[in-house]
Amino acid sequence: MIDKFFFFFLTLVITFHGCEKTVISYPGNNQSTTPSTPKGTIEWETDFESLEIVDADEKRVRIDEESTGTIGNLNAIDDNPDDDFCFKIKSQTNGNHFSLVGTNNEYCDEGYSGGDVKLELSTKPSFEDLSSGKTIEVDIEVMDDSYLKNNSTFKLFIGVENINEQPYFNNVNQFSNRVAHEGIEFTYIFQPDDEDDDDTFTIRSENKPTWLNISGFEINGVPPPMDSDLDFSFSITVTDAGNDGSSLSATEAFNISVFNNQPPFFTNQNFNIVWEEELNSTYTISVNDQNVDLDSLSIELSPDAADYGLEFYKVSTTTWELTGALANSYVDQVISFDVTLADNRNLSPETDDETLQITVDPNDAPIFTNASELPELIHHGCEYDFTLYITDDDPSVTIDIEENSDWLNVITNFNSVRFNGIPQESDIGSSESISVTVSDNRPNVTLTEIQSFSVTIDRNFPPEFTNQDNVDTTGIVGLEYSNTFGVEDDNGDNFNFTVPVKPSWLEVFSDLYKISGIPTEEGSFPVTVQLDDGCEVTSFQYDIVVTQE
Repeated sequence: MIDKFFFFFLTLVITFHGCEKTVISYPGNNQSTTPSTPKGTIEWETDFESLEIVDADEKRVRIDEESTGTIGNLNAIDDNPDDDFCFKIKSQTNGNHFSLVGTNNEYCDEGYSGGDVKLELSTKPSFEDLSSGKTIEVDIEVMDDSYLKNNSTFKLFIGVENINEQPYFNNVNQFSNRVAHEGIEFTYIFQPDDEDDDDTFTIRSENKPTWLNISGFEINGVPPPMDSDLDFSFSITVTDAGNDGSSLSATEAFNISVFNNQPPFFTNQNFNIVWEEELNSTYTISVNDQNVDLDSLSIELSPDAADYGLEFYKVSTTTWELTGALANSYVDQVISFDVTLADNRNLSPETDDETLQITVDPNDAPIFTNASELPELIHHGCEYDFTLYITDDDPSVTIDIEENSDWLNVITNFNSVRFNGIPQESDIGSSESISVTVSDNRPNVTLTEIQSFSVTIDRNFPPEFTNQDNVDTTGIVGLEYSNTFGVEDDNGDNFNFTVPVKPSWLEVFSDLYKISGIPTEEGSFPVTVQLDDGCEVTSFQYDIVVTQE
C-alpha cells in the first residue's frame, strides 16, 4: 500500500512560477503556465438605446448625442484562461465623457478597475462641441494579474450622431414689454437659435393682429387709429429645419402695448411779453410730447415773423426761438402771433395752439443806480474811492467823462466808472467838478443820461489823545491796573483805538478807549496806543512799572 502511494505521489508535478497561480498538471492537461500579454476587447451593450455597431472588429460604433449609460462590458484574453484582468482609460479625445466602473478592484493597481468592468458614458456628449470628425477615440489599457503585469492597449471608436434640438428665441425676455404708438410703424426683429450647427428657422404666428406682418425674422406694421391705449397679445412660433426633415418648434407669448396719440404741449410758457423798440431781443418757446414724436414736431407762426423783420427758427427738438428788433414805429402797440404746435403724425395727428402777444415799449434811458451815494467831500491825505454803477437794457453803452483834477484817477468799465485818488495838502480848499455822460446807442432812438457832481477837499486833522500827560504809569502785583484815554478829532471823523504793544495780562476795550488788567509779576512793561481815522495815525508809547507794593 505504501509503495502504491509513493508511486502516485511521484507522478504529481507541482509547478511554481513567480506569482502565477499554482497549477497541478495532471495527465492530459495542456494549459500554458507561462505569462503572456493580454488582448482587450469589448462586448457592446445592445440595450443602449441609440447604439449602432459599425465595425465590430475595429471596435467602432455610433451613438446619438446627449446620451448616457453603460455602453459595453470590457474583457480580455491571453494564454492563461484563469488570469484576472484590470483596465484603465489611458486617454480619450474630445473631453472626458467615458469612465470605467469595476466590481472588484482589490487585485488591481491604483487607478485600474477589475472584476466585471463596464464602460460608462457618464457625461453627455454634444455633437456641436466635438471635433475630429465628431468621433470620440478611447484608448484602454488592459493588464493581467501576473507578477510581470503584462499589458496592452486597445482603441474604441465611438461616433456621435447629431440629433435635432428644439429651437428657442435668444431675446424672449423682451417679448412681454414691447411698446408701439398709434400711427407710427412698429418693427421688431426676432433672434431664433438652437444648439444645432447651421440650422435654419422660420417664424410664424397664427393669431397676430391684422396690422402686423412677418417677413423673415422681422415683424412690422402700423397700429391703426384708436380711442385709448390697447394691449395686443399673441403667440410667436419658431420652427427649425431639423435632421432629415424632422423639425421641432417652440412657441412663446408676445405682447405689444399700443399707446394712442396724445397732443403735444407748451411747457411753462408766458405768452404775454414786453420788448423795447429797436432792441435786439430773443423769446424762447419750449415744448414737449411723447418721445416718439419729438423729431417730427413743428411750430408755425401766423402772421409770419418775417413780416415784422424778425427771425423764427428751431434750436432743438423741443426748443424754438423768435429773435430780432422791433422798429420804433411799433412803440406802444401789441403784436400778436397765432402759435401752432403740431406732432405731424401720419394717423390721428394732434396740435396745440397759443397766442403770443408782444407789447412794444419805448426806449428807456440809462440809469445811475447809486448816484445818491456819491461822496462830495474828502480830507486831504485821505483816499477817495467810489464806483458809480450804470444799468441799461442795451448790450453796450458809451461813457464820456469830464474832469480836470490832477489827483483823481478815472477807470471806465462797460457798466461802471471808478473814481480813485488821494488829494494832497495843496488841494485843500479846491472843489473838483465831474460830469459823466452815458448814451445807450439805440438805433434811431438813442437816449442819454448825465450825472454831474463835485468833490470838495478840506484839511484833515489827525485824531489826538487829550490826556497823554496824565497816563498812569505804575502798577502793583495782584491789583487791577486801569487807564482810560481822552480822544478827539477836529474833523469829527470816526477812528479806531488799538494797542499794538502791551503785556499779556492787559486787556483792551476799544469802544471805551480803555485798558485794564492785573499784573502778575514785577517789571517794566512797554505799552503803545494809537488812533487811526483812516487817513492818519496818532500814537504814543509809555511804560507801566509794576512793583510788589
